[in-house]
Amino acid sequence: MSNEQLDDKRMAGDYEIKTAIRIGGVEIVFGENQELDKPYFCGVYSRNEIFAQYTQCMVSDGYAEIIQLFGHRVQEQADKVLAEQASLNLPVKTVTADDCFPHDYSQNIEGKVVAVKAESLAPEYRTSNHQLILIIGGNGASGKGRGNACFCVNLYTGEHCRWERYDIQGIVKPEAMPEWANQRESEIRNIQHQPKEKSRSEDAR
Repeated sequence: MSNEQLDDKRMAGDYEIKTAIRIGGVEIVFGENQELDKPYFCGVYSRNEIFAQYTQCMVSDGYAEIIQLFGHRVQEQADKVLAEQASLNLPVKTVTADDCFPHDYSQNIEGKVVAVKAESLAPEYRTSNHQLILIIGGNGASGKGRGNACFCVNLYTGEHCRWERYDIQGIVKPEAMPEWANQRESEIRNIQHQPKEKSRSEDAR
């Protein structure tokens, strides 16, 4: 979790964002505009590859009221992260550069299990269940590709995702692969190798 005092002016409507805390995939923000009747603002900021938005917006003329709401929302998000970590029921750690082979940008990494750099993830997600991915395609996966996009499958969740080649720490060394990751890799590879016709019929169920 990071508490960021913003140097550059950032606006949410008429409110200047003074403080933002990122936790659980969103930012809880506090804003202020003393020229308004209700000068204090609290909202939830989220973004994806397509758009960004502020939701759950609340304004007030009471500073303490908005700060209380701000703190409550931060606590809610922290509780969600802690609940997720408790539900894993498996040992997790941060995958470091020492756990990976040196990253050679000229190497084709399609079909390899790699780790996302910890610094490319939010602090609360810098664990192996978020880092370990199987590369399944993309221009960035090729050593001679012109792009950076790498299409992947998260080993823990099985969800498809996209990372840039510069976000990749490297191919994970066999001895650094957790037992759960080895099992999930085999399961995901089996699914990837199924005939497309079978996959379509299963999706239609």
